[in-house]
Amino acid sequence: MLYCLGLWRDCVHYQNHCGAKTLVKVALIRPTPPVIIQEFDRPKYPCLGLAYLSGFLKANGVEVLAIDAKFDRLSLNEVKSSLVKFKPNILGFTAMTHEITYVARAAIELEKLFPDSLMVIGGPHATVAPVKTLQEFPIFNIAAIGEGELTLLELVQLINECNFDPNMSDYHHMPTKSLQQLESIKGIAWRFKNEIKTNAHRELIPNLDSLPLPNYDHIKRRINVYPVFSSRGCPYQCVFCCRILGNKIRVRSPKNVIDEIKYAIDKFSPKIIDFADDTFTLPKQRAIEICDLMIKEGLNERIKWTALSRATGVDQELFDKMKDAGCINVDFGVESGNPEILNRIKKAITITDAENAIRMAKKAGLKTGSYFIVGHPYETVQTIRDTIKLATRLNTSTVSFGIMVPYPGTEVYEMAVKGESNYKLISEKWEDYDKQIGNALELDGLTRKDLERWQRKAYMTFYIRNLRFLDMMRLIISQRKLLWKMLTK
Repeated sequence: MLYCLGLWRDCVHYQNHCGAKTLVKVALIRPTPPVIIQEFDRPKYPCLGLAYLSGFLKANGVEVLAIDAKFDRLSLNEVKSSLVKFKPNILGFTAMTHEITYVARAAIELEKLFPDSLMVIGGPHATVAPVKTLQEFPIFNIAAIGEGELTLLELVQLINECNFDPNMSDYHHMPTKSLQQLESIKGIAWRFKNEIKTNAHRELIPNLDSLPLPNYDHIKRRINVYPVFSSRGCPYQCVFCCRILGNKIRVRSPKNVIDEIKYAIDKFSPKIIDFADDTFTLPKQRAIEICDLMIKEGLNERIKWTALSRATGVDQELFDKMKDAGCINVDFGVESGNPEILNRIKKAITITDAENAIRMAKKAGLKTGSYFIVGHPYETVQTIRDTIKLATRLNTSTVSFGIMVPYPGTEVYEMAVKGESNYKLISEKWEDYDKQIGNALELDGLTRKDLERWQRKAYMTFYIRNLRFLDMMRLIISQRKLLWKMLTK
C-alpha cells in the first residue's frame, strides 16, 4: 500500500489556506552499501547529482535536507536520526543498477518512520528501467526519469498547491482531478491503483549555465576531490552504455565552469578537481578555452585536476594546454585491443587512435589511465588476448579491466536477453550487475569463471610484463577486499 494521506495532511497543517507558502520538506538520500568491498563503495568525491538537486531546489525556495551517506560514511541509523529531526514529506533516493536493491531496503526502513511520505527513486537505474523499478520495488511511489531538477521541483510545487483531497483514504483512491495533475509532470513513472503510468518525456535542460551551482552544505567530510560537470551527455553510440544524460553534448560556458572552480577552491580547498564529463575534451576548442581561462585566472597554480578523454578529436596542442592548465591525469576508454570488437561495440576509435592519444598525453607529461572490458559481443579467448597485449603495450599509469555488464537500457542488455552475440544472461539480481565482482553475464565458450580468470590474468600480465611490481603491490594492498572477493568467487 502506498500512503500519501499524511503528506497532504501536512500540506493542510502547514498552511491556513491553499496558495500560501507551505513547509513541504524534501530529503535527498544516497544510502551506504551494507558491505564495503571496493573503492566505489567508499567514493572519493560526493554525489554530484544529489548536490545539483539540492542546489536547484534550494534556489527555488524548497526546504531540503541532502544526505550523502555513502560519501560521509553514515550508517542507516545516523541517517534516521537526521531525518527524524527534519521530518520530510518527500524522500528522494538515487541508485545505480547494482545499488538499487540495497537502496530499496533502506527506503523500506525509512518508510517505517515516515509512512505518509512520498517515496521517489531517481538516478541511472530508474531512468533506464522506470516501470520495471516500480514493479520490482513497491516501496517507491514515483520514478524520476533523466535529469531530476525540474521534475522534482514541479512535484513539490504540485503538492504545495494543495489541490489534493486530504480526506481520501490512500494513494490508490486519488481523485481524477489530482490524477490529471500528476499526469502533467513530465519525466515520471508512477503508480495509480493497479497500474503504472509513464508520463510524457521531459526534454533535457538546454542551457546548463542556467542551473545554480551544486550545493554541498550537507557534506560532513572534507572534500579532497571536488567533482565538476563541464558538460552533460555523449553523442557516441557504444553498445554497453546507457547515456542517461542524453545522446548529444550540452556544455556549460568556460566562464561558468571557471566560476565554479574558483568557488570550490575558496570554500572547500580541495586537493583535486575531477572533471566528471563523459568526455572533457569534446569539443576540443571549448576544452582549450577552459584551459586558457584557468591559466589566465592563475588557477593552474592553485589546483590540479583530472579528466576523461576520447582517443579521437585530440592532438598534442590540446594535451600540452591541459598540462599547462594544471591537469595531472587523463583517462581513456579503450575497451578492446581487437579491431573487429571495436567496430562491433560502435566505439568509433581504432587501436592506432588509442596508441596515438596516449602517446601524446604522456609526451605532455600527463599521467594516463586506460579502461578495458572483458566479455564483448562475440568475445573469444583470442580477442581477450589482443586486449591484454594492447593494454600492456600502452602501459598507462593506471588500468582497469572490467567484465561486461548488461545494464538495462543498453544494446548489450537486449542482446543478452535475446541470447544474441553468444551472450547468456545468468542473473536477474541487480546486485550482480557490477563491473568488477558481478555475476550477470557469460558467453558461449567463455563461462563466468573463464571471464573472471581472464580478468585476473589481465591485471597480472599488465603489471608483471611492464616490471611494475611496486605498483602491483600498491594495487593489491589498496584493493585487498575487492581482490579477496574476486578470488573467493
